[in-house]
Amino acid sequence: MLLVELDGNSQGQVEAESNAIVDLCLEAGALDVYVGNTPATEKRMWNPRRSWPRHLSHLPVQSLEDIVVPLAQIPHLMPELERLSRQYNVLIPCYGHAADGNLHATIVKQSETLLEEWQVKLPQVLGTCTGWWCNSVEPSVGARHWLQARALLAAGDDPALIALQQRIKQAFDR
Repeated sequence: MLLVELDGNSQGQVEAESNAIVDLCLEAGALDVYVGNTPATEKRMWNPRRSWPRHLSHLPVQSLEDIVVPLAQIPHLMPELERLSRQYNVLIPCYGHAADGNLHATIVKQSETLLEEWQVKLPQVLGTCTGWWCNSVEPSVGARHWLQARALLAAGDDPALIALQQRIKQAFDR
C-alpha cells in the first residue's frame, strides 16, 4: 500500500498533481487508487498506516529496525527485503515515510523457528542487510558506522561486545 499526501498553493494545483499521481500509479501496476478528498476519507485512508505498529506489537519475537534510504534506492530495497525474507525464513514487513527515506523494517520470527535458531538468524539477517546497504546504497559515513555497529550489537551477549558497548556509551556520556 502506498499513501501519498499532497499540499499545494491552490486547490487546482493539488487536483492536477493528484490526477498525475493517480495516472502514474495505474501505469506502474497499481490495482486500484483511492483519492481522499474529504477530511473523513483522508482519516480513513491513513488509519492502516497509523495502526500498523500496533498490529505488529502482538508478534512475540521481532526486531524493529529503522532504515534511512535515499529515495532513489527505495525501489531496490523492497525486493532485497523480500529476498532476505525468503533466504532466512523470516517476515520483514516494512512501512514508513518514503518522502524522506525513513523506513521501518520489522524482522519477525516465524512461529516454527526455535528461539535458539532465531538468536543465530537475526544477526545474520542484520549483517546481510548491512552488507547490502553499505555496498549498494552508499550511505553517509555516519549511517554506515551506525549500521555496522547495529549488526555487531545484535550478535549477542559476547563479553567483548558488551565491553565495546560500554566504552561507546562512556564516550558519548562525557
